Amino acid sequence: MKTNLRILNVVIVMLTSMTGIMQDPHSKIALRPSQITEIKSTPEINRIMPEKLRGLAVGIQGSHFPNPTYATFEDGMYIWKHNTSVKSMTEDLQLTSYGSYIYTDKGWILRVTYTPADFEKTYHCKGALLKKGKIYTDSTSWRKSESLVGGDAMWFYIAKNKAGKEFKGTALVETEAKLLLKNTSIGLPKKMTPRSNNSEIIALDVQKSSVKWTGYGEVGSYSLTGTVNLKSGNFKLKNKKIISGSIIIDLNTIDHSDNQLKTHLKGEDFFEVSKYPTATLTIKRTIQNSKNEIEVFGNLTIKKTTQPIAFKMTQNQQQYSGKITLDRTAFGVRYGSKNFFDNLGDQAIKNNFDLEFKLISQ
Repeated sequence: MKTNLRILNVVIVMLTSMTGIMQDPHSKIALRPSQITEIKSTPEINRIMPEKLRGLAVGIQGSHFPNPTYATFEDGMYIWKHNTSVKSMTEDLQLTSYGSYIYTDKGWILRVTYTPADFEKTYHCKGALLKKGKIYTDSTSWRKSESLVGGDAMWFYIAKNKAGKEFKGTALVETEAKLLLKNTSIGLPKKMTPRSNNSEIIALDVQKSSVKWTGYGEVGSYSLTGTVNLKSGNFKLKNKKIISGSIIIDLNTIDHSDNQLKTHLKGEDFFEVSKYPTATLTIKRTIQNSKNEIEVFGNLTIKKTTQPIAFKMTQNQQQYSGKITLDRTAFGVRYGSKNFFDNLGDQAIKNNFDLEFKLISQ
């Protein structure tokens, strides 16, 4: 009986002690490491700011000009020209890192991070030290792409004051999937305003345009036909006539009713799509043969091999159509070619294949 009373007293003391600790906000009971990790890793939903930038005081002002910005087309690339400026609003700050995020369906994704040395060189800021109120500008903060696709980006800047406190700054920029046409300045600085010289750039409608391919067997009249889609394209016109342009073909879209053949064409024996996902046609010059027919001269790049190309194209209002015959072996596609393999018999494939196209401008 006495033993049972002692046990009961011990239990009561323990419970009383624990209750006191739980009620005392100054209790020095330490959490287990696993508990701390669990608390820190609790997900925060519906947050817009990237985690890297959360909790830092705002002390830097960033901006882009012009914003939004529209594309120009130069040397086979779309370019969104704008500058980016930053300044410290509070005190002198030592920049420690900067870079940019791009916005996707999964939220902000870190694209690139740069060093203070990069900032010093690009923004012309000695020692990457931001003097209070002084503006530092990168005048060539341009986005480039082979495709006319818009997007949103956010540049970020992180710096410290003399006491070691961190500050941040951000700058959002909108790049639009539209070309900057003639006589359209859209708030650009004077030196960036396009000149009016009776020329314009028109974009191709990749949804309405079509490309059909046909390959041939060496024996008999055997042939196979399928399709492939454009990724992007544009023509530069002068006095309504094509003088140059660029067309990018998305080889990932090679299609045929036979899935096994489709997979084979995308594989190493043919176009190695995983390694070379696009083919690019660059138009260098044209000759107007008649009112509706032009002769096109340029370069075609497949699997990083570039060859000169010439073909004829007819124009009917917004539609451009024609046929190109190519020697696939000139681009390193040698599978089934009797020029490189013996005893192929009826399995031999002709070197030449055709591309028939109908291109519709927007």
